[in-house]
Amino acid sequence: MNLIKYILDLVFPPICISCNKVLYIDEKLPFCKECYKEIVEAKRDAIKDLGNRNVDKCYFLYSYKNEKVQQMVFHAKNVFSKKFAEYFRKEIEASLKEHNLIDKLDLIVFVPRDRSGKRKYGFDQAEELAKETSSATGIPYESIIKRVGKAKKQKFLKAEERIENVKNKFTTKGNVIDKSILVVDDVVTTGATVCEIARILKENGAKSIYVFTLAG
Repeated sequence: MNLIKYILDLVFPPICISCNKVLYIDEKLPFCKECYKEIVEAKRDAIKDLGNRNVDKCYFLYSYKNEKVQQMVFHAKNVFSKKFAEYFRKEIEASLKEHNLIDKLDLIVFVPRDRSGKRKYGFDQAEELAKETSSATGIPYESIIKRVGKAKKQKFLKAEERIENVKNKFTTKGNVIDKSILVVDDVVTTGATVCEIARILKENGAKSIYVFTLAG
């Protein structure tokens, strides 16, 4: 183990990304054993029907109904963890291979975090996932989805309100004509945000849109 990393781990010990329990310094997983067991049990690697013609398929890894998964997603939004990123890079790569997606894709994009969130936490969790997905698959990723105007926090709104809340709140600045695109985010519930982004991409000439999230 690198000496500097060892010292840093002693001063700032790694913690479980689900329950915040302090981990052993040589622990390779980003979870404690108890949470890891529950996270594995919550794994679905499934398809979610968003009922939207602009989204060709939506895939998610874990059930968001599980409390440990909810805690994991909350951690991912608020604290950047290299161990977390490395772990899910492998999980995402395996899932994309399982669904025969890698050879179909031309580009990876992500749902951008709002400015206040990025300023507060110093990073964009969906962008980090997109980077790891690109690194694992060799598919290029680009930051071409931009937020325009202001929108309320989706989690406080009903399903119908979420659709209206994100309508015309995104734009794209890249060339997406005839491209098959993977939209990456941390969680999908109603799917209002990713469906709006898919609409924008399709209107700008994208051939097909796939969505991939950690939880759903």
